[in-house]
Amino acid sequence: DVCSSDLGVSLIVSVWAYLKLKNAKRPGIQAFSLIPDNCSIYFNTNDFFELNKKINSQSLIADKLKLIPEIKIGLDYMQMADSLIKSNEFIREEIEGNLIHLAFYSGSEFVAAWNTKRLGEEKRFLEELKSVVKVISNSGSTDENGTLNFEIGRAKMFLKIHNGTLLLSN
Repeated sequence: DVCSSDLGVSLIVSVWAYLKLKNAKRPGIQAFSLIPDNCSIYFNTNDFFELNKKINSQSLIADKLKLIPEIKIGLDYMQMADSLIKSNEFIREEIEGNLIHLAFYSGSEFVAAWNTKRLGEEKRFLEELKSVVKVISNSGSTDENGTLNFEIGRAKMFLKIHNGTLLLSN
């Protein structure tokens, strides 16, 4: 009886420790909470690549969306980002299957936010992104707030990483 109660306690402690460790590896902030609520249009996707493919194929809905200035610039950025993301395996794996929140604002501004899949890998993500944007532009530099300022083509972009959450904007 003593052995079975010790086994039961060990099992309970093991499950508790596993769940605690699993939760410790998750970002402390949900990406959605960082999206300013005054956006004109908001949507999210678990499949960035499929969304980008549908938006940039011949589609009546996508063509109508592109007539809205607030959305067109964001969709153009998504198309440019798609090839960059696919060119780097680490970044592609981070984006693939990850819930990404996209918000479009008047003045052709947009914000994309998502949580990292692997807490603690933010610095590597930043370094991998710098290696990709350097190919396109020499402007890959981080300011004193830890924001990466870079260009994709002629488009200026900003990426802020904090506590497992990434925020990208133009």
